[in-house]
Amino acid sequence: MASIDIAPVPAQDAVQAEGVWSRVRYHAASHPLGVVGALIMAAFVFAAVFANVLTVYDPVATSASLALAHPSEAHWLGND
Repeated sequence: MASIDIAPVPAQDAVQAEGVWSRVRYHAASHPLGVVGALIMAAFVFAAVFANVLTVYDPVATSASLALAHPSEAHWLGND
């Protein structure tokens, strides 16, 4: 009878490809203040891109009769 030599299979745990998201998680965990800054910048960019959808009032139109009105349901922080 002939014998067949079978090469050992390398362990799968030893070779693991590093993905993009694992590197992102590593850097986010290493630099938490950078993550906070990135989230603030993302909020600013979101507000700038969707400004027409987020606002309901014309920024140029003014009303002298409502210039110093107190807060109300229509204007929570007043109308300056």
